[in-house]
Amino acid sequence: MAQHNISKIGNIIRIRTYNLQVKIVVSVSTCCITVPHSTDEFCRFNKKNLRTSASAQMLSYFCHQILASLKKSTIVLITIFLVLLLDQILKIYVKTHIHYGDGFDMLGLSWAKIHFVENEGMAFGLSFGGVTGKYILSIFRIFMAAFLVYILKKLLEANETPGLLISFSLIIAGAIGNIIDSLFYGLIFSESYFHGGLAELFPEGGGYGSFLTGKVVDMLYFPLIDTVLPEWMPIWGGERFEFFKPVFNIADSAITCGVISILLFHRRFFQAELPLDQKESTRQESGSHEEVHPSDPNQQEDTIAQV
Repeated sequence: MAQHNISKIGNIIRIRTYNLQVKIVVSVSTCCITVPHSTDEFCRFNKKNLRTSASAQMLSYFCHQILASLKKSTIVLITIFLVLLLDQILKIYVKTHIHYGDGFDMLGLSWAKIHFVENEGMAFGLSFGGVTGKYILSIFRIFMAAFLVYILKKLLEANETPGLLISFSLIIAGAIGNIIDSLFYGLIFSESYFHGGLAELFPEGGGYGSFLTGKVVDMLYFPLIDTVLPEWMPIWGGERFEFFKPVFNIADSAITCGVISILLFHRRFFQAELPLDQKESTRQESGSHEEVHPSDPNQQEDTIAQV
């Protein structure tokens, strides 16, 4: 596979492919990349691949420049805003356009569905402790979101990597998205029932609940496996098996993606660093150890002779 090295001088992009050097003129206004004709056999046979590769590298280059030009705090705010916007738009649409318990296949796929259900506030359709549990859960999630915002502020002050900041932003956005449901949906929506008509936004008689008692709207449903287990299987033989059964929303997805990203790519976040004085003492002990046990054989012989 050809290896390309890209460099930029003004509006001229120079790509070097092995020993072949080609000038590619980039029009920023039209996003057009022009590769001049060449009599070189390699260029004639690979000009299409070269043009495609150059387009991909230019796209990567411009994306990198856009991200580099943004402040990290701006990236955090954009991430949170986009997640909240998509989450609330989809929830309001589902709540006001789909009957409770109904839905449809996404892109004609039987294992990817929009399926409207509601829960009392926990992720993936779980519930906790009735009305009292609803109050406790809502207040707990508000405090947790505030604590995560505090951690994110400290990460920004520490100038952490964009990847870690985006991961925490996804978790915070997901938490806030479900908190919005708990705080306000009981006030602004009418109740949703099985085959009981569509819910109304800002109904005349008021909402179905009070502050902190709103139900979280879920709609993403991916039954990748839906089958009946064979009769010969012990305990669960003949029962229906479904994976993945929980119904969730964009906010739940954002939280899950943020947590998985931190666990896989940012595990150093959980590794506590040694205090400065402890590091200094460790460094001094290491230095004294090197003096007692020199690595140079000649120096070691001089030390023994002195003793």
